[in-house]
Amino acid sequence: MIVKLSKEYSLGSKKYKEINLDLEEMTGLTLIEAEREYYTRNKNSMIKELEYGWYLTVASESSGIKYGDFLKLNARDCVKIVNAVRVFLQSTDSEEIEEAEVVETLGSIE
Repeated sequence: MIVKLSKEYSLGSKKYKEINLDLEEMTGLTLIEAEREYYTRNKNSMIKELEYGWYLTVASESSGIKYGDFLKLNARDCVKIVNAVRVFLQSTDSEEIEEAEVVETLGSIE
């Protein structure tokens, strides 16, 4: 899944205008590893599905971009990434994922 960003970012040693979230290629083991990483960072979290940090951790695992680099995105682009991962994880099949639009919860700010 490709998420187009509102501007170009330098993340790590690369520049990005879009981010490829390779969510379809993740395995159950990858999700468990992401969950461990998430809880290491957020020891007091009760329900990970309510936290942006969980979705950014999965985005990191699926894209190869460091978690901390996602925190450098502006709010609009960060929400795009979070929503893309949320839609994927809450969908039951790939057709549903393809049909789902990633909704920007911040509305139109321009």
